[in-house]
Amino acid sequence: MKVGIIGTGDISHEFIDAAKHVKQLQVIGVTQRNLEKAQFFADQYQLEIATDNLGDLLQSVDIIYCGLPNSLHYEIAKQVITQKKHIIIEKPITSNTKELKHLIELSKEHDVLIFEASRVSTLPHFKLIEELLEDEQDEIFININFCKQSRKYFAYLAGQNPNTFTTKYSGGALYDLGVYGVHFAVALLGKPQQIHFSAYKLNTGTDGFSSLILEYPKGLVTINSSKMTHGDSNFTIQGLKKKIVSHFSVSTIDSFEVIENHETSTINNQNQENMVYYLEELYRIISTQDIKTYEKQLSNSLIVQEILEAARKQVGIVFKND
Repeated sequence: MKVGIIGTGDISHEFIDAAKHVKQLQVIGVTQRNLEKAQFFADQYQLEIATDNLGDLLQSVDIIYCGLPNSLHYEIAKQVITQKKHIIIEKPITSNTKELKHLIELSKEHDVLIFEASRVSTLPHFKLIEELLEDEQDEIFININFCKQSRKYFAYLAGQNPNTFTTKYSGGALYDLGVYGVHFAVALLGKPQQIHFSAYKLNTGTDGFSSLILEYPKGLVTINSSKMTHGDSNFTIQGLKKKIVSHFSVSTIDSFEVIENHETSTINNQNQENMVYYLEELYRIISTQDIKTYEKQLSNSLIVQEILEAARKQVGIVFKND
């Protein structure tokens, strides 16, 4: 399957490094509005195509990976879908629910698949956690932290307004980091009954750090995210029978501990970079036409988008795309 990449940022480098480990995928080209940057990226990875024209790339590939800033996902995806190509879109998949619903309609009309690059549910450790919680029929309390000071924060302090902190590009802590926790909660527990959101807002209109609470019939999930402060990325799951603790982000779950009956066991079974698991599953879905799994993933993406949009509206965060 031939793959084209849109964008040359850090996440695109991560994508192509992971794709090298999935033999069925062949990244052959990249497009970027700055042709010089596209050519430099292509030279790094010996890609056949470097162009500043998306149409040129679309002629030669089966699927596109979009690693552009959040607000650009929707318009790019429309172009790709109408040219009857599958697309992988970085999370969050769109800036709001309206955009995602339209992309879903378009994808059905043009008979292509759209994927949000959320790796959480494809990780072996996530699947083990699901199994471990099958006997937890009673109350459950989950706390998720994803707090990581952005390199761009100092540019913000200097008045430069980097994309990641602006409403123009649908930025902020919730949309860049908290989204991982929301995907984790939705994949594990489904759609919440209620949500509550509090945020420390920057003068750009986005959240520098924030806390989101998801209420479930028998549980609570708290998600703390920050792009301003030095903090931790970890999570705990507290049940009546056991506790699960990870000192790693929900985006990777590199390892975790299970504490039950005063005994602790450490789980460390993942032997690949986390995006590799995602790409393997994506290829499997496409090649086997596993529409049931595909529709479940897409349904989760829609729930996540509804949560993100409802949360930011509680504190008056309005994006340009709205």
